[in-house]
Amino acid sequence: MRTVILIDDDIWALADMRETFHFDRYGFEIMGEYQSAEDAVSAMERLRPDLIISDICMSAGTGLDLAALCAEKYPDTVMILVSGHERFDYAREAIRQGVFAYLLKPLLDSEVAQTMERLLKQLPEKEADAKPALPGNVAMDSLIGRALSYIDEHYNVSLPLESVAEALFVNKSYLSDLFSKTVGMTFTQYKNTVRIGHARELIRKGGLSMTEVAAQTGFDSSSRFSKVFHQIEGISPQQFQNRERDRH
Repeated sequence: MRTVILIDDDIWALADMRETFHFDRYGFEIMGEYQSAEDAVSAMERLRPDLIISDICMSAGTGLDLAALCAEKYPDTVMILVSGHERFDYAREAIRQGVFAYLLKPLLDSEVAQTMERLLKQLPEKEADAKPALPGNVAMDSLIGRALSYIDEHYNVSLPLESVAEALFVNKSYLSDLFSKTVGMTFTQYKNTVRIGHARELIRKGGLSMTEVAAQTGFDSSSRFSKVFHQIEGISPQQFQNRERDRH
């Protein structure tokens, strides 16, 4: 499943995005919702979403700033901008930054549907995966490739960097530096992203308390799990659970 993050400083506008874009219908999963450009920049680095949908005018930073950053650092990420202002200079700058679409508020179902159908024709096929996207230069038989595999296989137990370094017979500091340079996130960020990916699936399936979900995904406490979940998803585990229930 492809991933998307939503950015708008108005919580009602975020709700409108969720309802109007029908992400499930088009094979997208919402990874987070953010109310400032600053929080969104951090999320872009951690999550590397396939799609970003952002308002242009926000109280801190603009969607155009995010589009410029996205074009520079994440060229494979698609950007859609929405705005309540029908200004040519906004549209012109959006085009200059390579934005896929520029939609006006209030969002119209027909325009959104046309945009998403056009987007699907452009995007390559993608398999569903709980792991974050990785750079194409990571060979799975390399040191970092083996580190990733080890994390993926042991995410549900206590997994300090030291234990991975020992398992791979390599210096901890060397592995830490190489991991960050190669993967684009720290060891802990990757480990937590994998864990939260599995946590999302457990919450969707239902039948477990948040304490049980935390334990099954390697967290030593439900409070730590909740904190990390909110950092990555932008909402609490309970809010995520409620949102999933509302969808069904």
